[in-house]
Amino acid sequence: MLADADRIATLERERSRAMSAELHAQQEYTEIVQQTVHDEESARSALFRLWHAQQRQRELIAELESLHY
Repeated sequence: MLADADRIATLERERSRAMSAELHAQQEYTEIVQQTVHDEESARSALFRLWHAQQRQRELIAELESLHY
């Protein structure tokens, strides 16, 4: 049971970092695409980083839910 509590605490910290990474990636992507002239490669890279941050959050949430049930 203690191992589960430690794992949950670790996952919660990781989820917090993942949320922060998602917000940063969202801001970066928004700034790039709002530019009148933007580099398509930069926009694609920023979109990939945003997708990756969101995917990491989904993974962490799924793992947390599996520990709670």
